[in-house]
Amino acid sequence: MLGNRLLGALAISMCLTATTSGRLIGDKVARKLASEALAVRGINVRGFVLVPYVNDSAPDFYSYQALAQSSNSNGSLGFFAVNAWTGDVWNIDTCSRVSSPALQKDQQSILKRSGMSPLAATTLRERSPGCRPD
Repeated sequence: MLGNRLLGALAISMCLTATTSGRLIGDKVARKLASEALAVRGINVRGFVLVPYVNDSAPDFYSYQALAQSSNSNGSLGFFAVNAWTGDVWNIDTCSRVSSPALQKDQQSILKRSGMSPLAATTLRERSPGCRPD
């Protein structure tokens, strides 16, 4: 068990060293994934804006607040965090991972392009953005 964790940590370390920015995806891709997560919730993609915020408990995530952008409403639609290594999207309000066929396809593409081992990918996917499920 300890050997697997050590191998996973080594694989992650190699992935981190191999990227110049320290992340596999950029803000543009993270925003696209967060937008897809909102679509899963049935929110019109054109009816909101994603505002980045600093989430000190999740430095390996892009964190956004989704705000309604209409004349009728200007309220919060939720908080989302996108794993900068795997593209996994978390709904911070419910501390749950958001999934859909479109998100899974994008995430598989990210991991395939990364060339990381399945063990490293699994270890990175286990990270949460610091929230706690109810």
